[in-house]
Amino acid sequence: MAGRKNVVFVSEKNACRSIIAQAYAQKLGFDKFDSQSFGLHPDRLHYLVQEFLKDNGVDTTFYFSKAYEVIERRKIDLLILMNPSLKDQLPQIDPKPDIEVWEFEDPARKDIPESDMSREIEELAVAIQQKVKNLVERYN
Repeated sequence: MAGRKNVVFVSEKNACRSIIAQAYAQKLGFDKFDSQSFGLHPDRLHYLVQEFLKDNGVDTTFYFSKAYEVIERRKIDLLILMNPSLKDQLPQIDPKPDIEVWEFEDPARKDIPESDMSREIEELAVAIQQKVKNLVERYN
């Protein structure tokens, strides 16, 4: 597959899962992908996700929660849903991109102590990183 692919990660709030996936896609697949993300109901980037990314060498200056309207003029080659429940809620996207579904729950939706939340975000990030590595390998 020639040229860089426009890959977009989608989650409910674009505050945790899709931001982590976008960050790893930019880091691991910078030569293969132009990656973006959006949320169906955008919120703000979860502060523990921001802290995790910074601690792992990611400059979070340009990472923020956004709606589809922010990126709708871009052609999307591959749309990756961070959970199957999102499929029926997608906005109309033309031309229709290829869609891939990953299955990750949003730890930010849990009512747990901060230390447990940090651990869950770290575990989530490790799992997402592996999925992104597999994605990058498919485009080698």
